[in-house]
Amino acid sequence: MKRVLTLLFVLIFCGPGVAQDLPPDILADQYLLEATKALESGNPQGALRAFAKIEALDTEPPPEFAYFYGKLLVENSIGLDGLLKGQSLLKQFVLSIEKDSEHYTPTLELLSAVELKLGSAPDEHGDTAWKATRVAVSSSTQGRIEPATDEDWFRLQVSRAGYLRLYPAGSGTWVELYRGEEVRDIVSWSENPNAAVRLHRNGRDNAGNYFTHYRVEPDVYYAVVKIGGTATGPYQFDTRWTRTFQPGADRHDPPPR
Repeated sequence: MKRVLTLLFVLIFCGPGVAQDLPPDILADQYLLEATKALESGNPQGALRAFAKIEALDTEPPPEFAYFYGKLLVENSIGLDGLLKGQSLLKQFVLSIEKDSEHYTPTLELLSAVELKLGSAPDEHGDTAWKATRVAVSSSTQGRIEPATDEDWFRLQVSRAGYLRLYPAGSGTWVELYRGEEVRDIVSWSENPNAAVRLHRNGRDNAGNYFTHYRVEPDVYYAVVKIGGTATGPYQFDTRWTRTFQPGADRHDPPPR
């Protein structure tokens, strides 16, 4: 409160030109005041600009920054990224305040609203074999893993024996391949065949994305794109069928066994 009163004194009696000489923590208070006033007047774009100025400062934002910014994103975002960022800010805030804080209950209500919105958000691709997206054996498909537990399933109809090259280019994405409509026969190979199925990283491009090859016979196959960590986000899933094994151009790629 003392910082805010000092800020108001400077702005009123010294003029806005002095603001550029203020230390970053005082500027953060000023921009937060601008943001809250913009929110009160029904100007979310103005509030967004003020929050962006706070994020650009080389200082720790005021404690209320996470609440008001999270509230703005939850109430006004139409995209998944905005909702998730708002949720993260609100979780950060509610863990930093006491339960008798005036913002405690409103924060919990906003978090509940996020969960409802996320629950109704469409999933680009099915999360089971029975809801799999049908793709050609040589194709490129856009997708997104969100949240980290999400799985995207794809159905491929292989009509001739050969090799499938699967390439899920994204942040931490990897792939599993299953054979047959019953989704029982796992055909991906790993260092330990008795371990849970996982991608054998036998190829890598210059961008650091992994791909793998599988020897396939005429049948139905299901590919599952997942992430190996917590870095959710978009990916591009490329599939390519070839009659003979073709190693990657960037690095020697040993044939499947």
